[in-house]
Amino acid sequence: MNQDVPGPLPTRLVFLSELPNLPVGSKVRFLGCVSKYTIAKGILTLEHNDSVSSPNRKGPRRAPGARIDVDVNLLLESLSHSDIDIGNWINVIGYVRPLSPAPSLVLQNEILKSGGGRKKPSSVYVEALMIIPAGGIRVGEYERVLSESREVDKRLKGSS
Repeated sequence: MNQDVPGPLPTRLVFLSELPNLPVGSKVRFLGCVSKYTIAKGILTLEHNDSVSSPNRKGPRRAPGARIDVDVNLLLESLSHSDIDIGNWINVIGYVRPLSPAPSLVLQNEILKSGGGRKKPSSVYVEALMIIPAGGIRVGEYERVLSESREVDKRLKGSS
């Protein structure tokens, strides 16, 4: 596609754990497991402890528990309750957005003290454009295929 022609941003297929490191405004697709739904705010919380390849050793290692909030307010009329049940795996297509305001240090310390995890809260969320139920997905196979696809992309970019 010609860079001068305006059009929608391409969607990047990413691991949920990568979302906090992406530029705000990035259009993404990722897989996550529903762990919470805050009805009053229209916010899904998704998790995925993905396996990622470590350059220093063979085989995958488990990433620390990655978690992201997904704003589903644009989709409320089309969402089915069964699609967003706790424990269901879903694909999300949406935009990375900044939290505003960013979580305060006091809030971060409260989360750490309450045992809410060792990682600071994410400074971004995803505004969902589409949610696709993943059904009976084999998560390990999905992770492997996505990792291999990235390796192929790296090789192709390196050879051109």
